[in-house]
Amino acid sequence: MNNVVSEIKKRVQCKEDQQFILDKIKRFEESKDRNELEGISKELFAYEKKHMPLYTGDCDVLICTVGMREAPIILSVLATKPQKCILLHTKGSLPTVDRIEVDPNLMELDVDFERVEIDEVDAAENYEIMKTQVLKRLGNMRNVRMDPTGGRKIMGTAVGAFAFFFRIPMVYLHAEEKMGINVPFTGRIRDIDNPYVYFGDIELGLVKKSFDNCDFNMALEICGELRITVRDNDIYTLLEIIQDIAVVYRDWDMFMHSKHFGDPKIRKEYVRLSSGLENAMNKIDRFRRNLKSNIVDQELLQKNIDFLKMLESGWKDKKNICDKYRLVDMYLNAGRRAFQNRYDDATARLYRCMEMCSTIELEKYGLGDPAEPNYKVFADKLNMDLSVISSKFEEEMGRVLPTRLALGDQMIMLGFISNNIVANLYKRMAAEKKADKSNPDSLMEKRNRSILAHGTNPISREDYEQIESNVVSMINAAIGKEEFNNLSKQAKFPKLNLV
Repeated sequence: MNNVVSEIKKRVQCKEDQQFILDKIKRFEESKDRNELEGISKELFAYEKKHMPLYTGDCDVLICTVGMREAPIILSVLATKPQKCILLHTKGSLPTVDRIEVDPNLMELDVDFERVEIDEVDAAENYEIMKTQVLKRLGNMRNVRMDPTGGRKIMGTAVGAFAFFFRIPMVYLHAEEKMGINVPFTGRIRDIDNPYVYFGDIELGLVKKSFDNCDFNMALEICGELRITVRDNDIYTLLEIIQDIAVVYRDWDMFMHSKHFGDPKIRKEYVRLSSGLENAMNKIDRFRRNLKSNIVDQELLQKNIDFLKMLESGWKDKKNICDKYRLVDMYLNAGRRAFQNRYDDATARLYRCMEMCSTIELEKYGLGDPAEPNYKVFADKLNMDLSVISSKFEEEMGRVLPTRLALGDQMIMLGFISNNIVANLYKRMAAEKKADKSNPDSLMEKRNRSILAHGTNPISREDYEQIESNVVSMINAAIGKEEFNNLSKQAKFPKLNLV
């Protein structure tokens, strides 16, 4: 007990008290009689209270479990000096609460004591009690600590689980023991690391759920908060890599790869998405031994990088870039919105897919950019006189050939191409009426009356799926079924693998 002796000499300055305590401690060390040990412990308790070392942290509110012994709680309160102390007691430990509240040393601190009765063994009931009765008593007070030292082990288990889950910092009174009796002057308040905070397991589950649901901003927010609290270095590295990856997929999901900058020089300063994923992949390789997993499927990650490079290489300094890569990317983007049950958003993207399909089809016949259509080349490709095309267009639309082609205009132009699948599908979508008399509008009418088009009527899942089925057929016709499938596999977003 050399440490105890040195601790007493350091804490107790009065030589008379110091010698008395050291003599008792020596007898405590020599005795093998449990009753005598208990008697010495009680005899020295008044001195131990007076010279209890202070807790090094800040504690405004202390929550303690109370058993049959008041000493641990009294020492805990003396060490932490809270403004408020909530005593979690059972019916049987109520007399202990009475003794705690009238302890003269505690009365000098002017602590505001509050009582909450819990069950001795029912963990579920105790959880509910603490959630409904304890949490609301904390208010906005900061620096709360939970001490489960007193009471039965099952009480401490329930309280500890509650504190860990709600991120209430835990402390406990650690003391050496001899024959089940605490050795006087060895008690000290210590912090208990919360494994949920230390490793962030619960939040990591939320990160995965958010990422897999394409809620990348939420995943990034949780990662940022976790990086402040986690203390495990490997988890910190994992979170850093997840953030790097989530930023890329967030920007990809926002179509940032096709952003129009106005000034092409600004693009040079723009961080390319493919290089962002490559950097993340390199980090995974570098820290592979420290990581629990590859985080994401490495083969799919490489496919994504290759796809992004194709998107980036096809970038043009214009507001509307149309190619097979952006067409497939837009289609998959629509699928992600549908997965989130955002069918109006998804349908708006499918409408862009239809426009892109028609543009790609018309480019095959030399029409070029719908914003600057080359009608002459188009007419020559079809071996038609431009005046005939102009006349038929005016007859169909009631106006002359426009300088810019909208989707309906493009479909009219596609109609000049014999048996064009995209044009035929569009006509069917625009003309077909449903048998359901309560909802007889054609698919295109439903799109036009949706909240992201020209109306206030929401798109249903059934409506979306019918439009999506037609769009898939259009894409197959525009770029080929095999190419569509291959590009879809390359551009598929991964799921996080954190197991």
